[in-house]
Amino acid sequence: MRPIQSIRFRMRRRVEHRDPRQLAQRVGAHIGKGVQLPVGTRVTATTSIQAYTWFSGRPTFAGEGAINIGRWCAIGEELRAISSNHDMTRPSVHLGLADQLGLQRRVVVGTVSVGNGVWIGDRVTLLPGACIGDGAVIAAGAVVRSQVPAYHIAGGGPGSTDPLTLRS
Repeated sequence: MRPIQSIRFRMRRRVEHRDPRQLAQRVGAHIGKGVQLPVGTRVTATTSIQAYTWFSGRPTFAGEGAINIGRWCAIGEELRAISSNHDMTRPSVHLGLADQLGLQRRVVVGTVSVGNGVWIGDRVTLLPGACIGDGAVIAAGAVVRSQVPAYHIAGGGPGSTDPLTLRS
């Protein structure tokens, strides 16, 4: 297991403000042209954000897998994109106890992928293996753990999907 680097961005009064974009790039994130990361962004995963994606505030990119976000996305407050999780097929043991007993930690790693032109509401959680197609809309508070087809609307936890229909 490789060590995870973490940076937490906070705005402080009377202290020179650093650009969160530069700090994210220090931990290996690829940040595209026109992307403005808000103060409070947390990056602990291999993250790629394509050009002109907009964040409303404080996203978290965590885990041991890759997180890829497409172009021209609009993302609400407190997005949590998580690319690894505990293995849910085994009985749970406190990690400290597992270390003391010499048990091997099992982690499920997956890629989180968001297509181009996606709208994501406030407080959405993207779990390992989440794949959101181009033009999809994710409702506020949704938990996405699988595929959302292109131009569909997903909401709930775990998200259910409906096709996006255009009015004539």
